[in-house]
Amino acid sequence: MKRPPFYILAGLAVVLAAAYYFYSHSIPAFWTLNAAESSLSFTSVKNGNIEEVHTITGLSGGADFMGEYSITMDLRTVETNFDIRNERMREFFFETDTWALATISGPFEPRVFENLPVGATLRTRISGTLSLHGIEQPIAVDVVMTRTAWDRVTVSSFLPVIIDAADYSLEGGIETLRGLVGLDSISPITNVSFELVLEGGVTPGS
Repeated sequence: MKRPPFYILAGLAVVLAAAYYFYSHSIPAFWTLNAAESSLSFTSVKNGNIEEVHTITGLSGGADFMGEYSITMDLRTVETNFDIRNERMREFFFETDTWALATISGPFEPRVFENLPVGATLRTRISGTLSLHGIEQPIAVDVVMTRTAWDRVTVSSFLPVIIDAADYSLEGGIETLRGLVGLDSISPITNVSFELVLEGGVTPGS
């Protein structure tokens, strides 16, 4: 049997190499949260007009190529800049002895990342379920995605996400905190903001 000319074989090799490069550099199989470079903050308002900003530093999770994302927040890592307040938030508000973790999870469309060129920004809405204090509620978040590299994406809240403590049976904890420090009021409404850095090509658990 006559063999194909060398230039055909060489051309086929180039095509295959290019296809492999495009495939391997288009979208990684997993997007894993870089906790060290990610942040999540929430506000509290006491006595009507005194607003303070707190953070949750224990973040983990990511998204997979099968179309699911999940972000876990370790509520034991709440940081309010005061040790005694950190302890009270854990014990009386979040009740971390029973509910140490909060999660948000839901469907994820991989093409959102795949079709976003490096350097480009996209505003979109992500839906899911927030599990907090033993209660699950649907949630929708407007985010801004920026693909800073082929294997790196930043997902930030476009506007603060409004959370009502009553939706998660947290109002009792608020009342306990209010009484402990002798405040007139603590608002049950909090605004949550975040910036999540996701890195591709890393298999969770590896």
